[in-house]
Amino acid sequence: MIQRAALCAFVAGACGASVPDTLTLAGPGFTLEVARAPFRFAVTTDAGVRLDGRSLGWAEGSFAIQTDLSPGYFAFGGHLTWHEDWVVTAADATADTLRVELSPPGGAADVTVTFRARASALRVEAERIAGAPRGWAAELASPAGEGFLGMGERFTRTNFRGLALYSFTEEGGIGNGEGTVPGPGNPTPHGEAMTYYPVPFFMSTRGYAFWLDTTWWNTIDFAAEKADAWRAWHIAPTLAFEIYVPIPGDARPWPYHLIDLFTARTGRPMLAPPWSFGPRRRINQGAMRDGVLETQAMRNRDLAITGMDTAYHFLPNGWRDDTATLRGYTSAAHALGYKVMAYFNPFFSSDANAPIAPLTRAGLADGDFLLLAGGRPATGWILTGGSIVPFYMVDFTSPAAATWYRTQLLAQGLAAGYDGWMYDFAEYVPPDARSSTGLGGEELHNLYPVLYQKTAHEYLEAQRPGDWLTFVRSGYTGANQYSPQVWSGDPAASFEQADGLPTMVRAGVNIGIAGVPHWGGDIGGFHCFADGEAAADGELVTRWIQVGALEPDMHDEDACVGGGAKASIWTSTDAEAAWRKYARLHTRLFPYVYTLSRRAHDTGAPILRHVFLEHPDRPELASVDDAYYFGPALYVAPVVARGARQKTTVLPAGRYLDWDTRAVYAAGTVTVDAPLAKLPLFLREDHLVVLLDPSIDTLAPEDDPDIVGPDDVAGVYDVVGFVGGSAHETVWDGTVLHAARGAFAPPSLPAAASEDDLRTCGGCWRRDAADPGYYRLRVSATGDVAAGGVALRSNSSRRIRWDVVLAQ
Repeated sequence: MIQRAALCAFVAGACGASVPDTLTLAGPGFTLEVARAPFRFAVTTDAGVRLDGRSLGWAEGSFAIQTDLSPGYFAFGGHLTWHEDWVVTAADATADTLRVELSPPGGAADVTVTFRARASALRVEAERIAGAPRGWAAELASPAGEGFLGMGERFTRTNFRGLALYSFTEEGGIGNGEGTVPGPGNPTPHGEAMTYYPVPFFMSTRGYAFWLDTTWWNTIDFAAEKADAWRAWHIAPTLAFEIYVPIPGDARPWPYHLIDLFTARTGRPMLAPPWSFGPRRRINQGAMRDGVLETQAMRNRDLAITGMDTAYHFLPNGWRDDTATLRGYTSAAHALGYKVMAYFNPFFSSDANAPIAPLTRAGLADGDFLLLAGGRPATGWILTGGSIVPFYMVDFTSPAAATWYRTQLLAQGLAAGYDGWMYDFAEYVPPDARSSTGLGGEELHNLYPVLYQKTAHEYLEAQRPGDWLTFVRSGYTGANQYSPQVWSGDPAASFEQADGLPTMVRAGVNIGIAGVPHWGGDIGGFHCFADGEAAADGELVTRWIQVGALEPDMHDEDACVGGGAKASIWTSTDAEAAWRKYARLHTRLFPYVYTLSRRAHDTGAPILRHVFLEHPDRPELASVDDAYYFGPALYVAPVVARGARQKTTVLPAGRYLDWDTRAVYAAGTVTVDAPLAKLPLFLREDHLVVLLDPSIDTLAPEDDPDIVGPDDVAGVYDVVGFVGGSAHETVWDGTVLHAARGAFAPPSLPAAASEDDLRTCGGCWRRDAADPGYYRLRVSATGDVAAGGVALRSNSSRRIRWDVVLAQ
């Protein structure tokens, strides 16, 4: 409750008493203290963690944002003078709000700060009483050893202590090549802060989280300038931020409380269509392999695949084929069990000879594009299809422009039979742009990808509810509500540390903390600028397939921009073997992944999980950037270094089962063999993983007898478990599974005569030796099974094929 004694109203002296030295405000999970002179604030959580606010204030001066090298890169700079020395001269309170008025020592009232308490969250808002500052900042103390995680899709590290990260959507950086380390100039041009998808939300290893509520350019300095403090600031006329603390009485590891609170406030991740979790490859329309269409060649070689990304460009130049021709392509792919993707962006070519020119002229006449201050259309250019295309950008703040874009463009994609599209770009809003609503480019820039995605979401949900896909590369706070999948943009086709394969682990776990659970790297990379095509070899693609298979969005790319041709599943036998094994595993994991997706939709909990999230008692784990949890059950330790054939990793707690060999490992630092054909993958003790039958080819509908789709395997689940005590899982479809250890006795089922019998029998079992102290029990049955003290329970009408390793 508020301490009301001697609180003054905002009109100075109205209550006839001075402001007390300390004001307090309490909410579930925390207590706020505000010191009068000098003004300071501190938050103490119920767990005893204290956050000391050192300063809060506004700035005057200049700060400029300019395009740099291309319309998708930006340079920032200026000179700001900060005002951060205050005394509380008036205060007012209600049950859940404390407002204070601040004055410089000996000066007139200048700033109001409002503290609002909610369950496990404190919102802070500040503004000047008169005048519009150029910026605002808040600084809080940071003890040595505090780690910081999150901040959206960040590629170079997972613990940001010692780094300042700005949030401004832009093109991805270009790494300096294999053998170089990330730093201020690597990637080029602006270093480690560069990202398509920033989110100014972070989690501290001390047990709290922070969100800067802004769409303006902003930076959070994580003890880089001052070793004992972090500082958040932005260029905007007002300030708003929120602090989240653990939820009292919640049994989940506390990091999930903070993500839950943040996504409840800013938007839950949308529920992606089930088929979007199947493997997807770039396959150009009409592409041939083995003398047949590449779509058929994939089926002929028994390579599991669900999605076909044709990259057929409706924008920026317009489409080249009529609707009937395009429907012929898409219908043929649908018959083979594919979902088919095209390509859109927010750009309209300004070339008068482009096929899109009539629509562009109509958009100009109707005011559907962003403008500059003088009323001229804002312009830019992109490199696409090997040529530079000048463009205008659609103004998605305008309802009329958004409707025009949907009905004139997106409708064409659906009419041609596409199931969705790469929804590219959105990072190019110039700082001097103006929208139809009067929003300036500085404030609109980060908001633009959110509005862009919302435009497609509203249309596609109306036309094909729950059965469409956009996969995007750019975003900002709140965009997770509008696009089913996110991909990593244009990484280097190499093992490059600032831009290549190693960054895919870091980016995935970072963006997951920020409330974006459906993400995947661009398998094989996109550009070959620094290392050339030689680095884009079979080893790289093989390792990347392994990583991509244990990400929610498994998405293959065929480009090698700036180089020549890179290796692929068609030129590398190792890569083809990796796709055969791991794309099949990815497809089989659908029940597990879709269950996690629905939980993410409810709570924000990521699918790709930084190790620290599961073990928040281990702050040193914040710097682990080459291993992760895929949901709570699977620990993934991919090889992301060229030439490595072993992997050293930290298994954080408990025991782990090697997915392939069934070897058991205890917690600690372990080194495992990792030949090129193997992804180090572990099952966590007392967890179950539910899979589809190994014959599954696609998650898309199909009616071809030679292609296996979801309906063909609807009668069985495979359940892999590692049980030291007991394990429990509830699948998205309501299936409840439980396995408990006990003294073993043969179940009342016939013993399996062979491996084939075990796979096909209606009811049978087999017991095999495993590591010393463990055994492997496989049972095929419907309903509950008792094997002495061992209990395997299921409420499903499906036949369950249990494959569990149990402690003796």
